[in-house]
Amino acid sequence: MPNPVSISRFRIVALALSMGSLAPVQAHDLYRGESKIVIRGREVRDTLTLSLLDFPGVDLNGDKIVSPQELGQSLERIYEILQQHYFLRSNGPPLRATRQRYEVFQDHVLSLELLYVFPQDVIALEVHSTLNQLLGPTYVHLVTVILNGKVQEGFSMRRIPMHFSLPRKHRAFRRPSASFGWASSTSHSVTIT
Repeated sequence: MPNPVSISRFRIVALALSMGSLAPVQAHDLYRGESKIVIRGREVRDTLTLSLLDFPGVDLNGDKIVSPQELGQSLERIYEILQQHYFLRSNGPPLRATRQRYEVFQDHVLSLELLYVFPQDVIALEVHSTLNQLLGPTYVHLVTVILNGKVQEGFSMRRIPMHFSLPRKHRAFRRPSASFGWASSTSHSVTIT
């Protein structure tokens, strides 16, 4: 009689292999964007990865490749769109948000590093993304936050802000529940443990 544990392991491995063969070959799916956010004191570095093909009017000739000329003509407009549809808060808005660097890979994927500087050390962060209003209802924005060496992840598919914070035992003070001005019932809350 076959061992039930071996059969279960076989089914799990077979399922994983079949799912892997169905996964898209591209490294960046067109239906999503990503943010990697690293918090150090008052500074927050946010590296956004987005498909430029999702933004109307960037790929002017429709060849699915964003040339340096097309990017040069569109970069300021893309940055303005991102400022309108994506931002960070920590007990209020940042003192400043600046572009640090950018690059394009796979002929259409933008990696854009932003630097946010807040008036105080960041112990809690809200990520607001309404990019799905521009890029379509199936757009998903994945967020990875590194705060005090701890990693948190979340995703946004709607206009609901995502909250990331230190666990209470690591805070120097207790943050009031209304400090961000949004009701907690309309937000995703993730705590680093």
